[in-house]
Amino acid sequence: MTERIKLKQLLDAMDYNRESTTEKVQICRPNEGWDDYDEVAICSAILLPMYEAEITCMEAIDKDVIRIDIDWEKLDVFDWDKAGGE
Repeated sequence: MTERIKLKQLLDAMDYNRESTTEKVQICRPNEGWDDYDEVAICSAILLPMYEAEITCMEAIDKDVIRIDIDWEKLDVFDWDKAGGE
């Protein structure tokens, strides 16, 4: 089985600035489509519990925005609804 890249590995490889408020990640909502996502700044603490999430799909949306879908079933430490994802 091929190992998928994790969010932290992707951000490290892309050399994203973790302090940036302009660089964003769009995260697809669990059990919804590619166009149903929430946008989060790279500097947001809401990303910390997702660093170990495996990325199942990704796309560059703009020069400072990427959209990802993650394997929500393997991410049992995060409750998106409680975190207030919008």
